[in-house]
Amino acid sequence: MVWSKTAGETLTLNVAALDIVSAAAEIAVASSSSGELPDPAGLTFDVVHAPNGQSQIAVPFSMGGDDEVTHLWAWIKDRAGNVSEPARLLLGLDT
Repeated sequence: MVWSKTAGETLTLNVAALDIVSAAAEIAVASSSSGELPDPAGLTFDVVHAPNGQSQIAVPFSMGGDDEVTHLWAWIKDRAGNVSEPARLLLGLDT
């Protein structure tokens, strides 16, 4: 879990992915304060550059204004169109 003490602070989520078979091609990141997994059908994927199958992307995320825990979810899509299981990171705001 990552903690912040500043409401409205912008954090950068660094995501690294590796697919040795068909290379990572896209990434989607979504958030949820309830902890429920967002609907994958509503995801927007961003194209990433993946030399040798490995990709890394920095995604900015702004913390809310109330003390809360936010769940960030990340999915990777490879060049073959396969979508990974989601990875989750918890962000906490404690002002």
